[in-house]
Amino acid sequence: MSNSRFVSWCPVVILAASLLAAAPGQAQPNPPAAARPDLPVKVRALAAQPGEVSLYEISFTTADSLARRAEIIFDFPAEFDLSLLRVASSTSINGGFKLVREGNQVRVQRTGLGAVIPPGRKVELQLGLIKNPGRLTNGYEVGMEIRSSGQTVQVARKNHRIEF
Repeated sequence: MSNSRFVSWCPVVILAASLLAAAPGQAQPNPPAAARPDLPVKVRALAAQPGEVSLYEISFTTADSLARRAEIIFDFPAEFDLSLLRVASSTSINGGFKLVREGNQVRVQRTGLGAVIPPGRKVELQLGLIKNPGRLTNGYEVGMEIRSSGQTVQVARKNHRIEF
């Protein structure tokens, strides 16, 4: 084999080897966000009075980028009255939100006007107003899931304890 043929085939061999290394089913160096339990989520009522309305603050550190049109879905227990819930706001996630409530499920959709939030950034989101249950216990949890702009699950649904 001449040297010129060897040199012309080298890029093809290197490309094929890199594609095989990234083939599905192979070990990935960074597991998906759903597999990383090290990113705590804190959910707390800012006014911890039984039967009273409160703002709720949800804070977490982004595992992956939070897209400009990402959606954060919350499932509240039936004991919480969400009929007064009209506002989602944040000082760390810019661009505004659209709030959709269906029963005790809340969908907070980014409008697309803000910047992409990079991985590793601590963010917080306030929801209000939510009426607390008549009896406050440590047993209440909120389910949370994050979806990308294409509705692909970025962070699988997981329950988080509500702090009063």
